[in-house]
Amino acid sequence: MTLNRESLPLVIDFGPVRWGLFYFTLKLGHQTFETNFSDVFDPTYRFKHWLEAIAIGVEQCSFTFDPEGNEIRFTFDQVTYDRAEYRVTHPWSDGELLLNGNVDRRQLVGAFYNGFLTYDASPEFDRYQWEAEPTWHVLSVKTGIDLEGLINKLLPYDRSELLSLDTSLKRCDFPAKSDIVGDQLEAWPSELPDRPALWSLADDFDVLSTDRKREALRKALEKPYCCEQRGTSLKELRSPLIDDFLSRA
Repeated sequence: MTLNRESLPLVIDFGPVRWGLFYFTLKLGHQTFETNFSDVFDPTYRFKHWLEAIAIGVEQCSFTFDPEGNEIRFTFDQVTYDRAEYRVTHPWSDGELLLNGNVDRRQLVGAFYNGFLTYDASPEFDRYQWEAEPTWHVLSVKTGIDLEGLINKLLPYDRSELLSLDTSLKRCDFPAKSDIVGDQLEAWPSELPDRPALWSLADDFDVLSTDRKREALRKALEKPYCCEQRGTSLKELRSPLIDDFLSRA
């Protein structure tokens, strides 16, 4: 890729993700700046739209986020026909310049977009330190049964039995239907935290077709297990607009 006049390639190094704080370091020439996204002030969609704005040719656009500290602003500015500038600042106080340099529009978008999506697919990304962990994953870790297997395990139960599983069965295996009696089932393993109600099944669940029952169970199992982390899945950054823009390099 040929960069614009005097432009510097943006490089992003991803750091740890801990308790909803997603750390990364920006490198532009000899400058570096470390920051983070916070799941409390989740910036994922605004970040995506900022990248899309750059991709469609907007000449100046900014994106501000709160890392649980001094707010950070990323600004892209097409200064002249052949020179674009990227700035990182503290916007609301003294406008302190934290990182600044000439960039290439396509390289900047690609560095952010491909970088985050590639990291999302990396085994180094501890996603449930950032995004909500679905109930099926908690059960899968304890049982070794994947989502489809869990659905198959639960499919024989009727609605009342599933509700009993939710309020009474706090463990990671599945009793025979004849064992579901009131509150007499053993406790959920103590190392797992409490969780919100799993089942929000329609009153007519028992008369649904098998396919519709499977879909209802899938939706229930995909609900967050608890409310610790709440960041948006990085897969939501996927954008046909940006994909098209980058493919025309």
